[in-house]
Amino acid sequence: MKQFVVFFCLCGLVLPRLPLMAQTELVSRATDINITSTVLQPSVKRPGINLGDMNYYDSGQLTKNLISRNPGFEGEIYQSTIRCASGSATTCVDDDAVSAWPDGFWSHAAFEIFFGNARGRKGTIATYKAAGKGVGGTFTLSGAGASPASGDYMIVRMNVPGNGTAGWWLKTTGNAAIKTNRSDLPPDTAGRQTAAVRASSAKDSATLSAYFDSHAGKSFLLLSGTFQLSFKAKGLAGSKAVGVILKRNGLAEYLNETVQLTGSWATYNLTFAASETGSAQQSVALQFATVGQDSFLLDDVSLTQTDSDPSNTTAFRDGVVNTLQTLQPGTLRLWAGQLGDTLDNLIAEPNGRQRSGYLAWFTRQEDISYGLHEFLQLCAAIGAEPWFVIPSTFSLRDAANLIEYLAGPDSTPYGTKRAARGNAQPWTEVFSRIHLEFGNEAWNGQFKGGSIEYPAPYGKRAQAIFAAMRGSTFYQRNVFDLILGGQAVSAPRNLDIQNNCNNNDSFTIAPYMMNTVDSFTSTEALFGSTFAEPEAYFSSAGTAEGVTGGLVRLNQKALANSSHPVPLTVYEINLSTLSGSITQAALNSYVSSLGAGLAVADGMLQMMRHGVLLQNLWNLSQYNFARPDKKNAFLWGAVIDFDVMNRRRPQYLALQLINEAIGKDAALLQTIQSGADPTWNQPLVNTVRLAGAHYLQSYAFSSGTAYSLIVLNLHRTDSLPVTFSGPNAPSGTVQAEMLTSASPSDTNEEADVVHINGETLEPGSTQPLLLPPNSMTLLTWGEPQ
Repeated sequence: MKQFVVFFCLCGLVLPRLPLMAQTELVSRATDINITSTVLQPSVKRPGINLGDMNYYDSGQLTKNLISRNPGFEGEIYQSTIRCASGSATTCVDDDAVSAWPDGFWSHAAFEIFFGNARGRKGTIATYKAAGKGVGGTFTLSGAGASPASGDYMIVRMNVPGNGTAGWWLKTTGNAAIKTNRSDLPPDTAGRQTAAVRASSAKDSATLSAYFDSHAGKSFLLLSGTFQLSFKAKGLAGSKAVGVILKRNGLAEYLNETVQLTGSWATYNLTFAASETGSAQQSVALQFATVGQDSFLLDDVSLTQTDSDPSNTTAFRDGVVNTLQTLQPGTLRLWAGQLGDTLDNLIAEPNGRQRSGYLAWFTRQEDISYGLHEFLQLCAAIGAEPWFVIPSTFSLRDAANLIEYLAGPDSTPYGTKRAARGNAQPWTEVFSRIHLEFGNEAWNGQFKGGSIEYPAPYGKRAQAIFAAMRGSTFYQRNVFDLILGGQAVSAPRNLDIQNNCNNNDSFTIAPYMMNTVDSFTSTEALFGSTFAEPEAYFSSAGTAEGVTGGLVRLNQKALANSSHPVPLTVYEINLSTLSGSITQAALNSYVSSLGAGLAVADGMLQMMRHGVLLQNLWNLSQYNFARPDKKNAFLWGAVIDFDVMNRRRPQYLALQLINEAIGKDAALLQTIQSGADPTWNQPLVNTVRLAGAHYLQSYAFSSGTAYSLIVLNLHRTDSLPVTFSGPNAPSGTVQAEMLTSASPSDTNEEADVVHINGETLEPGSTQPLLLPPNSMTLLTWGEPQ
């Protein structure tokens, strides 16, 4: 057998040779890792990540256009799923008794009943009466047809023109007004609306404002370089001028100009230079204001950097693209609140894209996220397979047209739309695999209006959507992966969902970790349970998230026993510590800690070992999340910022190491641990219990003649020695990288504390590799393909 042993210290430097007695004692405590030739998984992919939603205040500022909320002053699409609690020949009473929709909200909307007694009935909503007194909203249906019954599901759809200034902050004095104009549009706009701004006299004033980088006390985006503010405008009366101010509040004023307009539409470009530094600036404000007695139209606003990287041809900022290229995700998932959207809107040009809403808790949506075209361009730029969440309100026509858009030639209607956005080549020729997931957490009532919470209607609707896709002339079964989703903690429900659909290719769950934390006052209580959970997910005797028998294991068994067995995948994974009595101080040093990163990495690797080959971390962007008890958790962004300090959370760094380990056409090899191979018995703490939890976890990969090995030392206090043996033991020159820090609770929130150290290890030492506690080590050797 080949054998290679080296010594490695916490600081990343090779230590001098130890005295013979110390060497002997170290060897006696060592765990041997035999890297066999047995292939556990013949084809593994690099784990992926969710791109996340856009916002205007933290790391969700993703696109080059920094005025992103509603730059084209567009209207709205609202589409929602409704479950009837009861019905009659002319009514459906919503089973949601607390929706926010007022009287008349859905009047004149279109409806389609897709499940239940009245399945297939379509028409318009004559009137809508708001929910109240414990009774859901009442939809009065026009026309005749079968009567909806309890449990019937329908989709209601409407376009809501007007309200073009949603997403902007407005201020008027006197008789001034800011309204929506739908008749006088720029000749080259992709949109349907503009803002109409009027000050009737010199004493009146009207101002539209947009803000970004507005997280209190912290900056996520610096203006550094040259920038261009662009807008379209037309003077109507009075001074026919617009006052433009762009400033970083409390720091600098970059623009303060009065722009004289003409009586025709024109594009105006204003440039400036900035060199901001620091991490605690105030927000940036952009203002368009009347000048005395004034009236003008405004449209298509953008603020972009003009000296950014010319090789970045995507719609996303350089920092976002560079961060993803370093991470090398195998998949990139698009879930950005699009459950009420249409295909045509998702692929429209940004300035022509309407706001899309679906939630029962709101009456309007103010933000516009990046579109499907922009997302696919980003996937191509970073070499990731796209994973797209199909809106649960999609029509069957939308589903079929999506396949034509992705795979049809540019001579087809939707191929033409694709080519018009700059991509004549079908996306199926760009990507070897495209993942299409129907809905996002359809079981989850938090997404009411976009959810289909019961297994039968969800499974049946997915089957209809997937059938429409498969029925397309351009469907390619070797490229498309049609995905059904379920709730990780409920394998029986997932079995029911799967048994109601027979044409999906895979099934996906989100096995979030450490949802409830009540024991946190010691490192052992907190990180013992955290580190045991990934292994408990596959133990028939283990408990995790209150589920005994192995949470992920039970889901795999359920799918295997279904009427239509398919592989299990993961659409999201991370910590999700939103419950429990954990204090704010403990949260701050836990959810984005080194220990959290190690646990999530081990969870992904454990699942890969057991055949869960498609996985996505949640999430690239997002600084923090307000828990129901008002405590803040540093969830779920894997990065803290893309520009200011370029700090990465341990979840990102651990995923980066995994993806470095997995080469082209990689296979996962079996490792056998012997010798000391220490374990601990994890008592029931924070919903986790596991006897014989392993301190050391090892994962080996081969890619042609290149090899890699990841070893995690999950001991909270002790360094553990390891040796290597077997036919694929490390040999020759070995590159080593290690993710560790002084404490498992160390974070990168305020300083770059947790990072990856690397060095080249020379063969021939007789000493074991000594792994620090709370560490993840990657060894690579051989010739990469």
